[in-house]
Amino acid sequence: MFRSQHGLLSAVAQSSFLGSAHHNRSFSSIVHTCQQRATTLSHSQYVSAVESTIDNISQRLEDMADDGELSGFEELSGEVDISVSEGVLSVVCGDEGTFIISRQTPTQQLWLSSPISGPWHYTFDQDKGDWKCTKGDMPFFDRMDKELTDMLNIEVKFDRNLKK
Repeated sequence: MFRSQHGLLSAVAQSSFLGSAHHNRSFSSIVHTCQQRATTLSHSQYVSAVESTIDNISQRLEDMADDGELSGFEELSGEVDISVSEGVLSVVCGDEGTFIISRQTPTQQLWLSSPISGPWHYTFDQDKGDWKCTKGDMPFFDRMDKELTDMLNIEVKFDRNLKK
């Protein structure tokens, strides 16, 4: 058996490394998978990150609504409705569409369904305190800032200091 800095590699990993025809994963991708598993959050850390994210977004949008910042959009496109239920945040932007942000506990991901760009999956980066896209695209808060700014036609900027 081979040993890496991340522990004992399985027979599957060894056969991939040795060039087995029925395994297509490279040794470096197997080590990368081991690294990802090593940085998995505890359940309470994950739940805390999701709850902080949802609270952050809902509170900022509610503050904007209370301050009248969304009135221009609402006059043209309809009311902005913000609701949270069982780990799911829905932001209905009048006739323009709905953003849905939900936790996916089994995979420790945050999922975004955007009326602008479609579905996105994110994992929490403890070092940066932000959600990174599993597709390697822009981080969660950057996407939310951009898409809500574009949709609401007013600058939207979310706090990046999440409780961990």
